[in-house]
Amino acid sequence: TKGTHYSKTVIFAIGNGAFQPRRLAIENVEAFEGESIHYYVTDMKKFAGKKVAIAGGGDSAIDWALMLENVAEEVSIIHRRPQFRGHEHSVEQLEKSSVSIRTPYIISDIL
Repeated sequence: TKGTHYSKTVIFAIGNGAFQPRRLAIENVEAFEGESIHYYVTDMKKFAGKKVAIAGGGDSAIDWALMLENVAEEVSIIHRRPQFRGHEHSVEQLEKSSVSIRTPYIISDIL
């Protein structure tokens, strides 16, 4: 809605916890799942030196953005609302980090 964000290597849709993560609602998402879209992080080294975009605004998304900040070449967090739902302390850490914060944005397509 405000422009285009390019992240060639990896896109995450995180919602790890006591519930099932929400899949991205875009056409042909299945073609990218397991390759460039991941719903769980099993090995952070897999993302070393890559440009990573994390979709979400809760604690899981914020925590993964902060953990991957020192692993990936670049980390962006994309949230559909202007405010994050995570713990206040985590949001403060995110705002002070090198993570690029993109709000309010909605992922509408993968190229």
